[in-house]
Amino acid sequence: MSVSLEWGYDSHNGPDTWPSQYPQAAGEKQSPIDIQPVSLKTLKMNKNLQWKYVPENCEELSNTGTAWKVHVNGKGSELVGGPLEGTYILEQFHCHWGEKDDEGSEHTIDGQRFAGEVCISKTLFCLGYPRVRDALALKILLEMYS
Repeated sequence: MSVSLEWGYDSHNGPDTWPSQYPQAAGEKQSPIDIQPVSLKTLKMNKNLQWKYVPENCEELSNTGTAWKVHVNGKGSELVGGPLEGTYILEQFHCHWGEKDDEGSEHTIDGQRFAGEVCISKTLFCLGYPRVRDALALKILLEMYS
């Protein structure tokens, strides 16, 4: 059995091709983004960023065809403090990569693509309010060394 994916992270179906295949991926605030270090600003924080992670609450590891993905029930795994307003609850994290060392990441820095990317997705829940208010995605770009 073989699986054929229309999109992926390689040169023939990666992030640079997404806007032409999927017009909704061409928006200004749409992944992927190219981070320009010269335009970054230093952010002074009055509070430390605090991360809590409970590995026992990982419920399922799956193969999506483009990545491995871990689903988390969110109990106890959270991110608070720093510039954040509210408590962000961990929902899932996943990793994807390409066939070559320079084509696995969605996002780039100064146009440079990386071997892979770990994505940590969190959702903000306000205490006393049962609905989701906002989302946060942390990205870790991976490089290959020999």
